Amino acid sequence: LLAEFQSAYPEIPVRLCTSVWAETLAAGACDLDIRYGDGHWPVPEAIRLTDPVSIPVCPPGTEFGADPAATLGMLARRSAIHIMGYESFWATLAREHALGADAPVSTLSADSSLVALEMVAAGLGVAIVARDLAAAHRAAGRVTAPPGIEVAHNQAHYVILAPGQPARPEALLFRTFLVNRFAG
Repeated sequence: LLAEFQSAYPEIPVRLCTSVWAETLAAGACDLDIRYGDGHWPVPEAIRLTDPVSIPVCPPGTEFGADPAATLGMLARRSAIHIMGYESFWATLAREHALGADAPVSTLSADSSLVALEMVAAGLGVAIVARDLAAAHRAAGRVTAPPGIEVAHNQAHYVILAPGQPARPEALLFRTFLVNRFAG
């Protein structure tokens, strides 16, 4: 995605800054903020980029039998990776797909979905991540997912213009690029 933007607009510099769990950023720290959540922040406009759906992802080579939910349940009871702040996704998955009465318990947690995806790719367990975010890892064969198992919720990725400062034309162009790219 970033390579596409840089190819189309090589004259526009892009600086990425990551901040997990930041509610607000210091004035002037960035032009755009991409957040994961329910979209209810004290900002003039939050445009949703991704669908509010997550999927379980497993290490490469995981084979699913006739009942993928049973296989996933077995794997999750052994090695569930929790993403901090989204532990309830396991309980929801367990309830919706009859994986057992309780959500899996794990000693592994990650503070972001990208870290969880890397942990899964390294064979450390299974995690539930945003379907759109997992797409590149799945396409590259770094993780696999059981067919037909999803968790719908109210969390998605949103793009927000930095509040309290006029939007630069480059920021508006990048926001439009992101919105169009995720829409199609």
